[in-house]
Amino acid sequence: MPTSPTPVLILHGGAGAMRALAESDESRYRKGLREACSKGSAILQSGGLALDAVSEAVRVMEDLGEFNAGLGSCLN
Repeated sequence: MPTSPTPVLILHGGAGAMRALAESDESRYRKGLREACSKGSAILQSGGLALDAVSEAVRVMEDLGEFNAGLGSCLN
């Protein structure tokens, strides 16, 4: 009997260079990525839709302000 594939959610926080961040900033950045991934992955693990999982992960990153989106965005 075939098994169902394990859902995977892959995130990145933007195109900026992490090596330019101070250690405390990098720690907050990585923590934010883990939080976004955790919340999105929970939706997938419970059988939710991929679109809902991605939307939740993006919402978390926008709300944190550590990323160049939402609260942390800069003018283009």
